[in-house]
Amino acid sequence: MNIDEQLKQILKFGDGEPFFSFANADGKRWLMPARNMRTAMNLYQPSGPKGKLVKQGLPWLYWNPVVLHLLHAERLRLALSDELRALLEHVFEVRNPEFSIFCGTPCVHQKITLQVSCGSRIAGYVKVTASEAIREVFEHERLILSTLHDKGIDQVPRCLYCGTLSCGLHVFIQTTQKRLIRE
Repeated sequence: MNIDEQLKQILKFGDGEPFFSFANADGKRWLMPARNMRTAMNLYQPSGPKGKLVKQGLPWLYWNPVVLHLLHAERLRLALSDELRALLEHVFEVRNPEFSIFCGTPCVHQKITLQVSCGSRIAGYVKVTASEAIREVFEHERLILSTLHDKGIDQVPRCLYCGTLSCGLHVFIQTTQKRLIRE
């Protein structure tokens, strides 16, 4: 199952909040909400000057059609699937969580990453995949984080959930120590 098919399993397209989709030259794609975009853009970690300009400027200029055209950005309306929204509300103890999406680095083991936030607070991250090999990596990561916490190391993320949705996609949800970065 490719990334677009996986996105259709966890998102409702045409429903929900306004989002903007943009990609870089390497084929990496992000879906960023208009609301609280400065927080959402913390998921976007550019290395080049153009990318850094996008990170700085998009939260201020997303409403400008010329800027969107120059970025080859597309306007969308997105909402989480009912199952994923209910899961995130439960594990993060928040109603209607905000999210941004990185569609993964194009490769055979590509996975989707969601940054979940509440206003300007980043609550955690969600990794989603259809790959059985990546599911095994999720299980291993869950075990490592649990072992670290059992040994009293608490400055690392906590695994909040590691399992499979009814659509067959594997999900790993974790907290974060990351704080809002204002560049």
